[in-house]
This record gives sequence, structure tokens and C-alpha cells, in this order.
Amino acid sequence: MFSEEAVANRDAQRRLEQARALLYLFEKDCGRPAATMDEVRVWACAQIHEHLVFRVTLQVHGLAGR
Repeated sequence: MFSEEAVANRDAQRRLEQARALLYLFEKDCGRPAATMDEVRVWACAQIHEHLVFRVTLQVHGLAGR
């Protein structure tokens, strides 16, 4: 059985991987690194939600071509 701390660490690691994937996709789409998180938020809100989730998932699992 997992301890609460182990579950929290796993969740934090997953969120970190998702954030890195999101930043990578921003840079790939916009041709430059993000300057602010607000810039990432505006870009992400302009995406089709399901498509963005799919792209992030592919990136996290190493299935997307870089």
C-alpha cells in the first residue's frame, strides 16, 4: 500500500512532467520560450482542450516526435 507521502510525490512528479511538456509545446508552436506564465495561459486557452491534453500526454510519455 502506498503512503500518502508517496502518492503526493507521484502526483507532484506527474504535474511537473505535464508542466514541462506544456512549456515545450508552447515553444514548439510559438517558436520561442514563454516569457510569462500568463502568456502560456493565453496560448493554452486558445487551443482545443482535448487536442492540447492529447499533445501533452504524448509528450509526457515520450511518444511525440521532437
